[in-house]
Amino acid sequence: MVCEVSDKYHPGIFASGQASRALSVVVCVVAASALVTCLAGSPSVKARVTELPRKFLLEWQGADDLDLHLTGPALRAGATFHIGGPGSPASIPGCARLDPGGPGREAVTVPEPRAGIYQLYVHDLSACWSTTGNALSESAATVSVYTGSRLTSRYTVPGGQREGNLWTACWAFGEAVYPAGNMTFESDPRRIGTSVASALIPGDILLGSIDDSLVPGRWSHVGIYAGDGCIAEAANEDENVGIRSDIAWQYPDMSWVKYLRVVSADDGMRHRAVAFALAQAHAGCAYDKNLLSKQVDGGSWYCSELVWASYMKASGGAVDLQQSPDWFGVYPWEIETDDDVAVVGGHYEREPRRTAVVYYNALKLVLRETGGWLENQLSSRPHGFLPVSALFLVFFFCLGATMPKGYRAFKRRMRPPGHRT
Repeated sequence: MVCEVSDKYHPGIFASGQASRALSVVVCVVAASALVTCLAGSPSVKARVTELPRKFLLEWQGADDLDLHLTGPALRAGATFHIGGPGSPASIPGCARLDPGGPGREAVTVPEPRAGIYQLYVHDLSACWSTTGNALSESAATVSVYTGSRLTSRYTVPGGQREGNLWTACWAFGEAVYPAGNMTFESDPRRIGTSVASALIPGDILLGSIDDSLVPGRWSHVGIYAGDGCIAEAANEDENVGIRSDIAWQYPDMSWVKYLRVVSADDGMRHRAVAFALAQAHAGCAYDKNLLSKQVDGGSWYCSELVWASYMKASGGAVDLQQSPDWFGVYPWEIETDDDVAVVGGHYEREPRRTAVVYYNALKLVLRETGGWLENQLSSRPHGFLPVSALFLVFFFCLGATMPKGYRAFKRRMRPPGHRT
């Protein structure tokens, strides 16, 4: 798969159109966003959580210094923890506990599993600064997963001289455990689980937030991970649906990103969703500027509409990543709070801000849309084209000619009885 890297990012979901549509977007979307955000709680994931402790055991051969890392749902709703590696605490109360077992052996235990995704990584600390090499692949490392005292699954590091110093071994949700198998490079153990290539599997969803975005809610943009470091997305209203490199979603280009996984989908459904999104990119589908509605077969897409439609098509309508009515649009915060998804991880270097620039951009949007609407109305008349600027000149001339007379009449009405000029 070839990624087409673009330096254009998602400045907002509003674009040129009718004035009534722009005003409706500004009023209706923000109002609906505020209402649903207030009413919606944290996502409730569809899985029965095991009540037994869960243990992940890493074993390997040779002198390499391998470290076990685990990410999972933290005590605070929507947050994740990370344990493992140099400087990591031996225990995170209520989340996980490291159990060093001597040379060639290391374990991490989850005393009370919580609803959400646990993802396990193996890092070759002795080769952490390497960008080439296959020492981890040759270590014969295995990860065994226990539920209570029962061995439920075992995974072996990819062989065949696969390059990489970080192996994403598996992930668990509820009572089920699944292989991941990603092999990537990571130099900083503290960043494990934050990069797209190491943390995500095809079909995962990325939420990004941008400074001074006009998109309602915390999140400004959505993409779907297609694998091989590529994200399919409707990134900008000035360009068609396309494919971007994961570099565009890493810091400093994107400084506030959350990763989600559709836990109600199997691998087949995830791959069908990716195939649908990629087909829209390869067909050069336009950006959908009709933000007050959504279509599964619309042929043009805004960012959240593309992700929503991909899973609607892949699941035959069973996975519906929205909160608002069917006749209304779908927005990033709806996808985040849907009960079909759970948090995998993310990276949060700097939270984007909304300043007075948002109000300036909103005013500029309304003025632009109003001017465009008037110009379209005038140019469509059979008597020829009258520029909007000329109409405004006539309007202000009439206003200026009538204002003094009207102002004097107003003053006369406001004078107290018996007052003389």
